[in-house]
Amino acid sequence: MMADVWVALTRRRWWAVPGIAVMTTLLALMSLNSMVLPYRHGGINQWDVFLGVWDAPLMVAVIMPITFFSLIVDLISPTMAEHNGYFLMSRASTRWRWWVRKIGSLGVLTVVFVGLLWLGIALISVATVRWAMPWSDLASATQMRYPGGLSSAQLTQPPPEIMALMTLLVAAGLYAWGLGVLVIGWITRKAIWGWMVGAVLGMLSYGLWMVHGAEGWWVWAPLLQLLLSIHQGFHASVAVGPPLWQSFIVDGVVWVTAATLGFAVLRRRVL
Repeated sequence: MMADVWVALTRRRWWAVPGIAVMTTLLALMSLNSMVLPYRHGGINQWDVFLGVWDAPLMVAVIMPITFFSLIVDLISPTMAEHNGYFLMSRASTRWRWWVRKIGSLGVLTVVFVGLLWLGIALISVATVRWAMPWSDLASATQMRYPGGLSSAQLTQPPPEIMALMTLLVAAGLYAWGLGVLVIGWITRKAIWGWMVGAVLGMLSYGLWMVHGAEGWWVWAPLLQLLLSIHQGFHASVAVGPPLWQSFIVDGVVWVTAATLGFAVLRRRVL
């Protein structure tokens, strides 16, 4: 498993992750700084920046998934097989063990991807805004009505608790849908097809959010489920949304379906 992870991480494409972290953090800072002006007694801190990145629809539904899919899409495809993928399979005691290792490798890469984004955002925040454990003055003054903001009810919850929940939601979604993208590439024998399906899902989800917002059945668009603010109780403007637990159920169904389908194809494929 770790051999697959190491091969993936040594590819130059992973240098895109720090770049994405820098770009999105700077965009969040620009948006937040424009919000500070009407509240001259309020300031921002690192929690505002994290919210501005991890709960921004464009970032979470489009940029983050498409980037992640491009990093892992050939983990089990014929492209990867040219670099000892099939060789490793032929030496495994069963195809099941090989498949479990691939799924485990994807899980590790998901954690690395999310961790690198967190690290990049944190480093930039250290250099640009005040760090504090409670929510910022701006969050209190605006009742969290700013880009990436949640419901004012979250002001009573510890920020680390909200950030952990937000990160878990994104990581679970990336892991589940990333496995789906991998399996599509595996079935078609073309990694690019898996990536294209994932990219279309991301852009379609964001397009529906732009047109309809976070209301009605549109919130069930696949990658919108990665946004904490579309769920019940997490945004003042969302009167009715899916409970948070339902999104985790959806991720679980997607993961199990992709894992089962991928293994079924693996059992019947002549290598």
